[in-house]
Amino acid sequence: MEVHELDQEFAEVPLRTFHGPIVYKIYLGSVLMYIGESAFGLARVLAPAHQHAEIIRHEMARLEIMSCNSSREALDAEAALIKFHSPPLNKGRVIGETKLERLHRLQDDRRKRTK
Repeated sequence: MEVHELDQEFAEVPLRTFHGPIVYKIYLGSVLMYIGESAFGLARVLAPAHQHAEIIRHEMARLEIMSCNSSREALDAEAALIKFHSPPLNKGRVIGETKLERLHRLQDDRRKRTK
C-alpha cells in the first residue's frame, strides 16, 4: 500500500491512484474528519456529488490517498483505520460493513420503526 497526499503535484502521483482501489482520509486542518474507500480511484472522491464534497473543496482540507492492490485490501484497510481513528464523519458505521450491508441495515431499521 502506498500513501500519497493530494496537495503534491499530480505528476508525482502514480497513475493507478486515479483509477485503482484506494483508501482516502479527509483532513480539515490537522483534524482527520473522514475515512473512505473507492474501488475506482479518485474520480468519485473528487466529484461534486460526493457526500463530503464541501469539506474536500475547503481551502484547509487535505486528502491522503493510499493505493491498494485490490478492493478487498481497500475495504479491510478502511475498516481498520475507521476502528483505530474513529473520525467524526464515520460515526454510526459498523466496522467492516460494506456499503450495501449498511444500506440494508438502515432499511431494516426504518421498517422496524414504522411497525
